[in-house]
This record gives sequence, structure tokens and C-alpha cells, in this order.
Amino acid sequence: MDVHRIGFTQLSDNNNAKINIIFIHGLRGHPRYTWESGRKVSNTDINSASAASNKSKSRKSLKSFDSFKSLFRSKSYKPSGSSTTSQSLSDIRKVFWLQDYLVEDIHEARVWTYGYNADMIDGLFQANNQNSVLQHSRDLVEKIKGEIENEDSFVFVAHSLGGIIVKDAIHSSQPVHRRTKSVIFLGTPHRGSIYAGWGEIASNLARLALRDSDKEILEPLKVNSELLDNIHKGFKTIVCEYGIKIHSFQEAQATSGIKGLHVNDFSSKLDLPQTLETVESINANHMEMARCSNRAESQYRAILGVLRQVIRNLNKRRIEETKGGLLDNVYNWIFDNSDFQQWHFNRDNRLLWIKGDPGKGKTMLLCALSDILKDILHDKNLKPTILIIDALDECQKDLPQLLRLIVSGLSISSRVKWLVSSRNWPEIEEQLQQAEQGTRLSLELNAESVSAAVRWYIREKVKYLARTKKYTTETKDTIERYLLEHANGTFLWVALVCQNLEKARLFTNSKLQDYPSELDPLYNRMMEQIVDMEDIEAAKICLQILAIVVIAYRPLALDELMSLMEMNNEIPLEEIIQLCGSFLVANKGSELYTLIHDAKRFVLYNRIGIEQAPLQIYCSALFFAPENSIIRKTFQEYIPSWIYKISRTRSNWSAALQTLEGHSGSVKSVAFSPDGTKVASGSHDNTIRLWDAMTGESLQTLEGHSDWVKSVAFSPDGTKVASGSDDETIRLWDAMTGESLQTLEGHSDSVSSVAFSPDGTKVASGSDDETIRLWDAMTGESLQTLEGHSGSVSSVAFSPDGTKVASGSHDKTIRLWDAMTGESLQTLEGHSGSVSSVAFSPDGTKVASGSHDKTIRLWDAMTGESLQTLEGHSGSVSSVAFSPDGTKVASGSHDKTIRLWDAMTGESLQTLEGHSSWVNSVAFSPDGTKVASGSHDKTIRLWDAMTGESLQTLEGHSSLQASSAFER
Repeated sequence: MDVHRIGFTQLSDNNNAKINIIFIHGLRGHPRYTWESGRKVSNTDINSASAASNKSKSRKSLKSFDSFKSLFRSKSYKPSGSSTTSQSLSDIRKVFWLQDYLVEDIHEARVWTYGYNADMIDGLFQANNQNSVLQHSRDLVEKIKGEIENEDSFVFVAHSLGGIIVKDAIHSSQPVHRRTKSVIFLGTPHRGSIYAGWGEIASNLARLALRDSDKEILEPLKVNSELLDNIHKGFKTIVCEYGIKIHSFQEAQATSGIKGLHVNDFSSKLDLPQTLETVESINANHMEMARCSNRAESQYRAILGVLRQVIRNLNKRRIEETKGGLLDNVYNWIFDNSDFQQWHFNRDNRLLWIKGDPGKGKTMLLCALSDILKDILHDKNLKPTILIIDALDECQKDLPQLLRLIVSGLSISSRVKWLVSSRNWPEIEEQLQQAEQGTRLSLELNAESVSAAVRWYIREKVKYLARTKKYTTETKDTIERYLLEHANGTFLWVALVCQNLEKARLFTNSKLQDYPSELDPLYNRMMEQIVDMEDIEAAKICLQILAIVVIAYRPLALDELMSLMEMNNEIPLEEIIQLCGSFLVANKGSELYTLIHDAKRFVLYNRIGIEQAPLQIYCSALFFAPENSIIRKTFQEYIPSWIYKISRTRSNWSAALQTLEGHSGSVKSVAFSPDGTKVASGSHDNTIRLWDAMTGESLQTLEGHSDWVKSVAFSPDGTKVASGSDDETIRLWDAMTGESLQTLEGHSDSVSSVAFSPDGTKVASGSDDETIRLWDAMTGESLQTLEGHSGSVSSVAFSPDGTKVASGSHDKTIRLWDAMTGESLQTLEGHSGSVSSVAFSPDGTKVASGSHDKTIRLWDAMTGESLQTLEGHSGSVSSVAFSPDGTKVASGSHDKTIRLWDAMTGESLQTLEGHSSWVNSVAFSPDGTKVASGSHDKTIRLWDAMTGESLQTLEGHSSLQASSAFER
């Protein structure tokens, strides 16, 4: 299987699994080779037909491994004398244990390996660097969103510094830490110590990764200890709050040629309570602890054992949640039961069989007991082992063999006790009666204890119903009395009746009589309610749905269910599912999302008024909200009664979400920070302003230019802002402090455009002096001047790999330049008017250009060939931008519209209308879901890139915006 160097590769094809196990490599690691080992094979193996096939594969694997072997050379790979050097490559067989062993041994989970660019060391441990652990963790979070489509739990297995990336991803992303159930760390340095600070640990790991490679890279290696300590503290807080289980594996051997352990005992553990963290040593060095050449190796057995335990715990928790959760008072009675005490304290009595009819609480009783007995096992002085098996009757395959194993196991060891549960099935009783050292605990014979627990359960459930359904005291007492009289000691019956009452719109005493007092009649009654529906068509659909769900291998999404149904699409499926009663539950969360989205619009739209007069939220803010606003509909009753006449408002939210006010001159350029939290703007008032993108608050005003600011851009890491001005200079600013860092001088006319290189080391500028200049972003030194245009340079852009620069000019051409040598590579000709904007596609294979000739052209970035001409605008095209996935092109025009085009076919997909004057600039958001546009009508608008709906309008400027960008 091919493993992706960057991003996720799914190694197992079990899409019905409920757990994702994600492996993440460390410094200078690889998503395959970090986890791959070599083992010797015999000549007999090699000469066999199957080995011949593996031999061929091994040669290919070794060939692809050459570029990494100097970084990951274990003892078994390293030549040491003639015997090893002369050894045939075919004597080594690669073992990628994640795929070769783990996928087969843990079939209940999806196994993933994740890769990222871990080759760059400089900047890895800094707070603001595109190669920092913070950036890698952000990339991990985004890759999870984009590549793991299921919503199931996460278990991370991280080697070395990969663990720090996982920690920050969990700490910084709520969706990730909510889904994370366990993390397994292999030699991860969690903290510095009195013996080795962060710098020493980082350098040791870097030396190990580099081995014989360029060691001078270690010289500039700097470690922000405060950053790493903050990640450590934040992660521990999340672990304790969400109960994430941690398993820390320590290296027990030093690496040959390097003194001591790379990650010492103190650094390799989190020092959490024993209930949250287990610590274990692996008898291998730092690199080899992540590799296994066979299933018998200690590191494989250790990691496999932890993963199996994690999966067992998650499966148990899922059962508990499905059945309503554990309540202490429901199971405490069993500890005083004489049968339980006899089994627990009598050494010769090693089997306890809990039996009972359906719904009596066997499963939840076993869940509770397993938790308690598991805690008992933490006692170091307690050596006997307890094996717990719930629901023997649900063992559909090999039940007789399992029962024989239990009975025979009693005589094998006196230190093993068995705790099992089942229904009252004769075949189970026949087998377990053969156990001479066993005890039976019958829930029917302990009816009073079970009934007492059920009574407590009823009172808690009725309290909840009374609170949520606003029952009167009389109604509450009536329901509680009926349930107590008819429950017959059956938890499941109570749960089903309460579910039906919760769904009922109105309560009547006669409704209670509809619920039979036993489970089977209750199920029959629920089915009769479906069959006897007045709407025959709805009844037919309900039965069809139930039939599909019964035979489905896993729970179905609503759209999957719809595709299997023979029904009219006009019938709301959610309503049909509700008619199925307690047989079906549809989990859906879009309503909450919609409510929060509407509330956000409400707060931001009324922000200024609410800040000045908070109580206006109940008056003018509420009744001036759109008629279809969810917030208005929900809180309509809170509008003061003395307002007797309310003027008509718009039906839905307008585009105006916020107004950013503060500039005293035209706004020529806007740009989003890479994380989307800030907006920078350049103005004719000679200043740059930084704004909070969420609240609209003006954070800073950057002053220093002596003339109009025509262009602004954020650096890729968001730490700097570049600005170009009519004063013929470029300035670099600290995005946090607003301090002017450097002034770059050299142009002899206005600077119209600025852009950072993808790695942030260079700045390109285009000027009315007909030149492009490249500058060192650290020193401010002018590196090169690119000459060739015969008109003003209106736009510059770097290719995604930073090797080329594109420029558009009033001379009607686009030029491509070598960013290293400054050589003019190509001149793209075809436009009949000035070129106002240029942009590279995300993969660097295409260039888009917009022109005053009212067209957009797409060009081949390698050959310079004109691929397509996109026509449709009725005015000059002022701006073009590619979507992040490269499938769409956005264009803004003087015809007051934005158009979205298919980048492959050139088809016009949508026309976005709303601006009242020229559209001067367009840009896609980093996630591709929105388009931003700046206009001569003094506004910036945000649009939904999928629907074309206008989401927001940012107003308040007194003149035009000439360019805009979402930095990525």
C-alpha cells in the first residue's frame, strides 16, 4: 500500500469501526519508515514462490528507503564489516507493523498513519514560525477535518516530538479533544528537567535524527521553553477535565554512539494520577521503540496490549451510554447480597452467574461491577484475577465452547474468579450447573432489591420529566404512582415508557393505560401503534424503515436511509422516524448550529448598541431583528408589552454584519491574517489598521508612511505585516506590537503591490517604476531588481513553492520570473488591455490573470500556453483568485459583480450581485467556503462560496478598497 508523505493514509478498510487509531511520527520521521523494521529471512523462505514475490517487493521498498536510511539507520541496517556489507538485500524483509500486524490484530478500529514535513528543524520550537510545532498541530487539526470523514473517537500513538504536536492539537482544538479518548506516547519529551533543559533535549533528538547529515543546522536551533511548557500545562488541564487516558512508554536503552537516554525518565512522563496515566519501559532505544520486526517483540506486545485495553474501555462506555448511564444507587444493593458476598469472600467459590429476564439490569450491573472490581485490581497486594463476561446469551457463535471454557477454567487456577451474566436460558444453566465451585445470583429471587433500585430509578426519571415537560405536582405524582405499580422490577420497561412520555405533546391519564406492564406486550403495543396509524402510507414507510434498520450492519445516516427507501422525497423523513417511537432514535445537531449562527449574527449586528446600552437587547435589538431570525422568534415574548406597534423589518439578515470605522481616508487594501482572527487595512490616510475580525474592534494603528498606503499583506506565520505606499517605500511591521521593524527603500515610484514568499523569507514588490523587487524579509536587503515590463507593475504573486514570481503590468503582459536568479522565464501575451491582477493555482501549474479587456485568462505555468479565456463580465476585471483546492476561480469586475468559474471547464458557475459600484478585489478564505470582495462602494462583502449568498457587509469607509486577500 502506498503511504502518503503528507496527510493521512488509512491502513485498514474497516469502515464500520467506531474508533480511529492515529500514528504520528517525530522529528525527521516518516509515516511509514518510522514504523518499519527489517528482519532477516532464511534462504528457504527466499527460494519459495511466495518469498520470491516478497523479495521483489523488498527491493522496491529498499530502493524507496535509500533517501531515509541515513536518518533512520538501526543496528540491523548499518554496515559494520564485510559480512554485513556483502549481505544480499534480499536477506532483509521490511515489516511495516502497523499494516502487517496491527490491522489484523485490532480489527475493531480504523488504523491511520499521518505524515507531515518534519525535515525542517530550524524554527520547530519557536512560537511564530511556519515550521513550528504550533503550525504542525494546526495542520493536523485541519487534516483531521478534511480527511477523516467519520465522527468516531480518536486514539493517538505518537513517537518522540510527534507527541508534542498531538498535545497541542488536543489542547487547541475542542472538536479534537472531545473525540480523543486516549494517547500513547513513545519517548515523547513532555518537559525539561534539572538534568536536561528543553534545549538539550531538542538538540539530542535533532542529532539522533540527523546522524551523518548537516549538523550545522543545529547551530541556530532555538527552543522557546515557555511555549513548550505552556503546551504541556494546557494539555494536562484538558486530560484531567475530559478524563483522557495516557500511556507513556519510556526508552530503556541508549542509542549507540550517543551518551545517555535521549528522553530521560523525568521528561518522558506527565506525572498524572494513576487513574489517568500509566508509565512503562520498552527495552529498546529511542528510534527502535517505534519498530517491531515480529509479533513477539516486547514493544509490539506492550503497545498492542494497551490498544486492546483502550478499545475494551471505549466499547464498555458506549454500552453504558446507550443504556442511559450508570447511577450509583441502582447497583449498590448487590454488595450486601449474600450470594455476592459468598462468591467474593469464599476462595473456593470462583464463579458468580447473574441471571435474569430481559430488562432487569444485568448489563448495567456488570458494567458497574467491572468498574469497581477494576479499581480493586489497582491494589498492589491483590493478586487474584477476575474475568467478567456480560450477556452470554448474546454470544451467537461458539456459545457451547465458551461455556466449557468457563467451567474448565475454574479448575485451572484458584486465583481466577469469573463473573458472568445471561438471561434465564436452559442451555446456559445446563452447562454452568457443572461448575462445582460456583454460585448463582438470581435477580428474580432478589426481586425486592431490584425493585428498590427500580423505584429509585423511577423517581429520578419522573423528576426529570416534570422539570422538562413542566408537569403539575398532581401529574407528576400520577405518573410516578403508575410506574411504581406497573414496573414489575424492570428497568427497560420504565425507560421505554419515559421515552414515550417525553415525546408526547400532551399528557392525559388515559395515555398511561396504553402502556402494558410487561416488556413483550409493551413492544407489541408500540408496533400496534405503528400498524394502526390512520395514515396507511406512513405506517407502510415506518415498517419499511424498521426492516432496513434491523438488517443494517451499522447505524445509518438519514441520507443513507433515504437512498434505501421507496418513498416520495416530499415526505419529511425526520417526521416518519418520530412516528416509529422508541424503536428508532435520530441524532441530529444542525438545529443547534443554526441557532448559534443566528445568535452570532444578532450579537455582531447589534454590538455597538448593546455595548452602550445592554438592556436594549430586549427592546430595539430584538424587534429590529429580521422577521425570520431564530433569535427573534425564540424570544418574541420578551419584547416589552408597552411597545404596541412594531414597524415592518426585513425577512432575513442583510449583508451588513459589522462596520469597521476609524480610517479618515479611502481604504485601498485589506487582508486577513493566516488564522483569520485579524484584518489589516491600508488607507489614503497614510496608516495601516489592525482589526479584530470577530468583534470589529480596532486593535492598532500603524503610522509611519508619508503617503497613501496602497497594499498590505500578512506574512505566512502571521507575525508581520508588509505595506506598500505611494511614498515609494515598503514597510515591515510587527503584527503583535505594531512596531515598525524595517523600511525598504529602492523603488523610484509608487509601490502598488506587495507579497510574502510562502516560506516568509522574501518580500516581492511591484511598482509604477515598471520594476519588481525582491527583498530579504529578515534584513531588508534588496536582493534583486526584475526589469522587463514597459508599463506600471500592478500585481505580483509568488508560486506556491516559492520558485517563481508572476507579475501583471499595464503593458498588457504577464511575466514569470525565476525567484532565485531573477531571470525572466516567460512573457504571456494575449490580453488586449492592462493586466490588473495575477494569481497562481494552489498546485502551481496554472496562472490566472484579469484584465481591463473584460476577460480572465488561464495560462499553463510551465509552457506559457493560453489554456482558456473566461468571458462574461461587462466591465474591466480588476481582481482574480483561485480557490484553495484549485477547482474554482473568482473574479471581480467594474460591472459591480463577482463571478465564480470552473477552473477546469471555464464554465461560469455563479454571479454574485450586491455591490453598488466597482468590485476592486476578490479573495477566497483559507478553507474555501467564503469569498471576500472589496468595492468602490466603500464596503467589503463576504459571500458563501457554495451558494453565492451574501453573508456580511463591512461598511464604514469613505472611499474605495483596491485589493483584498485571505492569507493562507
